[in-house]
Amino acid sequence: MNNKDIHLGLEKSPNNSDNKNSIFTPNGQSIGASAAIAWIGDAWDFISPKFGMWILMGIIYGVITVGIEFIPYFGFILSNLLEPLFFAGIIAICETQRITGKFELGKLFYGIHNKCGALLTVGIIICGIKTLGSLISALLDGNDLYQSILNDLSLYSNYDSMHIGYNSEISFLSFFTLLISLFLSSASSWFASALIILNGFNVEKALSTSLKVIWKNLLGVLLFLLFMYLLIFISAIPLFLGLFFTIPLNLATSYTSYRSVFYKQETKRDEDTMIN
Repeated sequence: MNNKDIHLGLEKSPNNSDNKNSIFTPNGQSIGASAAIAWIGDAWDFISPKFGMWILMGIIYGVITVGIEFIPYFGFILSNLLEPLFFAGIIAICETQRITGKFELGKLFYGIHNKCGALLTVGIIICGIKTLGSLISALLDGNDLYQSILNDLSLYSNYDSMHIGYNSEISFLSFFTLLISLFLSSASSWFASALIILNGFNVEKALSTSLKVIWKNLLGVLLFLLFMYLLIFISAIPLFLGLFFTIPLNLATSYTSYRSVFYKQETKRDEDTMIN
């Protein structure tokens, strides 16, 4: 991989001193289900030394994303376009904290100034996948496409209108279509921002690599999501106060999962191979 154009303030060569004892694996690696669930514990170990700053960042991120969602007609589009940029910022915060031990809140907007075009392209593609899934679902259910578009093109806007029953095969097919589009969009974008800003991947390679890695670790990812969203649900029960803990935790897992899947510990055999 050519890293000559990588931003020297953050992006590093995959095998440099900041990644000592770790080797970057461009195609990702298969990990056990227990290792995927461990992303949550790794995220807690990561955010706990700077927990106050992580709470502050979570509040800022939450206010911005919720505010965007409430923009009439364009909320869904804007949130999907900007999501890769914000996740790039979260990855930048994590990488900086791992290397320097410092939490730099300003790096939340790192993606706006670095690799913005590539990250926006990711957002456009992901938005397109979700929109296409929503429109196909509307067609299968016989809904008005114009009304679907007016509903902010929300991937979930059709759920309330579904009347799923034993004699409603179309609704099941519609629901299945939404699930496929949700999987494709989520799996493709999961690691895309990190691979673009930290490893210099182009958009196509970042999306395809992310999708392939999620697919090869599908069981672990599903278990991780089950535990993570169960934790979020439980934390929301006492007046939503627990979300101050679980939102930063969830955001940090985007980085701990990336490190777990794309970096492996260097062994003696690896060292001998590199020397030879």
